[in-house]
Amino acid sequence: MKLKTVALIFILAIVFVGSHFFFREEGNQALLLSHFQLFGSSISVARLFVASIVLAALIPSVYFSTRVFGLFKHARTVESSQLLTGDRGSRHFQAAGLLDHGDYEQVLNLLEQDQSHEGIYWRAHALLLLKRPQETLTLLGDRSETAFSYLRVQAQKSLGNNPESTLRNLIAENPATARNAYVELVQFLDAQERWLDCYELVKQMKSHGLVPPEGWSVAYHYQWVLTQVDIAPKRRIEQFQQILKEAPNFVPANLALGDLYMETKSVEKAFRVYEQAFESTDNTVFLERLELFYLGQGRPEDVLSIYRQLLVKRGNASIKFQLGRLYFKLGMFEECDDLLSPLKGRLGHLKEFQWLQACSHMYQGRHEKAVMLLKEMVEGFSPAHHYACSACHFTSEVWQDRCPKCSVWGTSRQQGELSESAPSVVAAPVY
Repeated sequence: MKLKTVALIFILAIVFVGSHFFFREEGNQALLLSHFQLFGSSISVARLFVASIVLAALIPSVYFSTRVFGLFKHARTVESSQLLTGDRGSRHFQAAGLLDHGDYEQVLNLLEQDQSHEGIYWRAHALLLLKRPQETLTLLGDRSETAFSYLRVQAQKSLGNNPESTLRNLIAENPATARNAYVELVQFLDAQERWLDCYELVKQMKSHGLVPPEGWSVAYHYQWVLTQVDIAPKRRIEQFQQILKEAPNFVPANLALGDLYMETKSVEKAFRVYEQAFESTDNTVFLERLELFYLGQGRPEDVLSIYRQLLVKRGNASIKFQLGRLYFKLGMFEECDDLLSPLKGRLGHLKEFQWLQACSHMYQGRHEKAVMLLKEMVEGFSPAHHYACSACHFTSEVWQDRCPKCSVWGTSRQQGELSESAPSVVAAPVY
């Protein structure tokens, strides 16, 4: 410790000890409480003394703080110098830490002259995070190591280039361990709607003992079968049945199978599929299919009979809501109002529910009630948007097998059902 530092500490000690003994005397304490004029203001000796002590302590505090920060800066300089000129492994460890803390430029400076595989990897990673994909590709060159290939894929995607060949090479090198490459490639092909390629890759993953993300096998098999419009209906039916053996509650495949039976005039089989699927999934889109058929045949009494039987069996809010919508379509406004009014506590937050009630009141001449309900509705509501995704609540006019917003299969439900317990999603989102 330097002599001036010791002297400063010694002087401060003398001041504090002397002050202690000085103010023990009663006369000195009275002096401490006395006032005098300073620049036209009255101030006590005690306040002046305290201010002097604080100022005296502040000066050495600033001095010592400056010294400590200087020592820290010197230590970091020495450490950086050692890393730049010392052990290569230490530099790589430091680079990983800098990446974690977002100091990407520091990584490039630290490993500027490092031409080892590890050094090039960390520099390429930093360049990629700095959104400099072309420099990343230049640095990686034609190196074929697995870690370099994944960085190359990300750089190619950032530039809008096709990474398919790189990913397929990764898979070909070791198909039993390249799960990440499989997933990356399936996601890329999904965006291009190359369903057969996606399905084949998922099957290849399973054949090598790799577990694909949940639902991919079912979903891509389904998407591929949908595109096979030229094959015989019997073969397509077999494919949908095969899908449903793996996932019996997969709503899109059940619906597609029932629709295909309808197209081939196998009405009874279609009804059986719709009814069984509704029993297992509670998705009223199957009831809507039955409703459309009977209304198209001019037989509304048949679908009303089906709904009333279901109400006796279950009587849940989603069935009542569906029946209320049917009453409205048929102009049975009083019946619609009587059925929906008790559901206000459970479904009153749904805009379509409010719209149905408001229109029922209006057609029955209760205009004030209709206007009051309409005022509660938010702007931009469309009564046609009565389907919503149970995962992200995206609304649409028609039922969709896959939500266009969150990319989940089998989540499209009528809005009246969202207050009911929905079955678990069979197919998870890709992205």
